[in-house]
Amino acid sequence: MSGFHGAPPELPAIVLLIDRDRDAIERLTRSFEDAGLCVAATRDPGEAVAAAEELKPDVIVADTDGSDIADTDDMIASIKLNPALERVPIIVMTSASGSAAPADAVLLKPVPGPLLLHRTREMLAQSGRFVLEAGRQAPRDATRLRRLLED
Repeated sequence: MSGFHGAPPELPAIVLLIDRDRDAIERLTRSFEDAGLCVAATRDPGEAVAAAEELKPDVIVADTDGSDIADTDDMIASIKLNPALERVPIIVMTSASGSAAPADAVLLKPVPGPLLLHRTREMLAQSGRFVLEAGRQAPRDATRLRRLLED
């Protein structure tokens, strides 16, 4: 029996990851890829909208702190106003409170890796996008979708 639900294995779900911390991007990318997801990443919330328009990700995960919450809120608002992206679920990890942006999930940091992966899978399932069973890795050719947008 295949480990995939609803779509063939050559089409893994794409996570757009936004985080200013290069080490966090590497750590989260490994975690998502080990779970069978493809990752595209940027360190700049200002580039995230263009990246989302180009990639059409299945879910967006953004890490923010108090210093860049306004940039993250602007990014989320722009994505939600775009008819091609308005249904893409957005998960925000933050140590700050008070964000008014319409994120689909807000997780207070520190966020344990298993919780982030669980919420990501939940968002994919709610949006009707297939998810991989735990422990199943993405096909190796799917790594072509991964790219890091330099600042």
